Amino acid sequence: MKLLLAKIVSPKFRKSVDKLAAQELPIRAMFQLKGIVKQLREETTKWDELQLDAAKKWATKDEAGKPILERDDGKTSYYKMDHEHMIQFAAEMGDLAKVEIEIAEVKISELGAVKLTTDDLVELEFLVED
Repeated sequence: MKLLLAKIVSPKFRKSVDKLAAQELPIRAMFQLKGIVKQLREETTKWDELQLDAAKKWATKDEAGKPILERDDGKTSYYKMDHEHMIQFAAEMGDLAKVEIEIAEVKISELGAVKLTTDDLVELEFLVED
């Protein structure tokens, strides 16, 4: 199954994946999910790194040519950007978000007595009916 990178990096999707990964599941399902979760986290890490690189690229630079950090809340760095560069940054990230990532499917019936909400099932498109 192919998922857009935009979906994979969304906070809602990440939360649903983490919720599923934290549950006790049959060993076969755990084996399948371990590979999927690892792949999803790798894609998310790449996204985060490239987003930071793009932010630095489009950021306003100081006299030494270094990007100006507007603020850093400990989790996210915010770089100063003028309006035109912000549009270019958004366009570049929007283009990256359209990349399709191949993800293995898992049959819902193999998960056993898993506790997921309807919202989680909507997010976790790689869980398929038999």
